[in-house]
Amino acid sequence: MKKLSLILVLNLLVTISFSQHFQLIKKTVIGGEGGWDYLSADEQNKRLYVSHSTKAEVL
Repeated sequence: MKKLSLILVLNLLVTISFSQHFQLIKKTVIGGEGGWDYLSADEQNKRLYVSHSTKAEVL
């Protein structure tokens, strides 16, 4: 029982240490008609691609 408890605690600590913390920096309103489909993040260039109907918005 102690071994299982230790494994669970270690698993929790590893999970917490590798989790990323996100925060909202600002809100942006994107106009237009139609629905929004998919998001794709470019971490290296810090861009967010949002597909919208027949085009893509880059934020």
